[in-house]
Amino acid sequence: MKPGNILLGSQQQAMLSDYGITGVSSNGAPVAAPNAYVLHRAPEVLATGNIGVSSDIFQVGMTLARLLIHLDHLRAVRASIGPAQYEQDIASGKLLQAKDFGCHIPAAVRRVILKAVHPDPAKRYTSALEMRRALEKLDYPGHWTVDAAGNEVGKCGTYEFSHSVSPVAGGMFDVTCSKRNVVSGNTQRVTQFCRRGLTQKQAEKVVAGFKQFVVTGK
Repeated sequence: MKPGNILLGSQQQAMLSDYGITGVSSNGAPVAAPNAYVLHRAPEVLATGNIGVSSDIFQVGMTLARLLIHLDHLRAVRASIGPAQYEQDIASGKLLQAKDFGCHIPAAVRRVILKAVHPDPAKRYTSALEMRRALEKLDYPGHWTVDAAGNEVGKCGTYEFSHSVSPVAGGMFDVTCSKRNVVSGNTQRVTQFCRRGLTQKQAEKVVAGFKQFVVTGK
């Protein structure tokens, strides 16, 4: 399971494709893996050569992580540290951590994904249904994307959101956050997130709070 195997239907519904690496189990028990997609391979698959429900859930978690962090994130990490260290980091739970996610990703979303990719199968979701129910509890009105020019754009309801961090005297920074009504075209500042004379860390914290505000609506 990987991002490239997810197709979108006419109603934007996700459909899983490419079942070339599958194993059939009559009773749900793990079965021998005919092959493996090494980027998403669960540690127990490397150790035993078997795949099952738990390793599928692991792959779902890895897929979601790539969709939220960056499609090339795991591939870049593996190329940087090498295949052996990559497998070790998966097995130790160091490969994906909460800090790897963008500041706009709610903590509850990170927890669901990190549980799915836990190196210990016993600490993952026990079934696809259990993970689905956890995902269904995550309901957010907004999201962030990137426009054609590479600028971050937040979207929530009829508004588009943007922010800027400008350097000022003394090594400090001003943060400006705004929203634009896509229907009327009117733009206004989101004053509770506009700050002046901040340190870099303070500015980053304000921007993170603004991004969370757009996603969660509060």
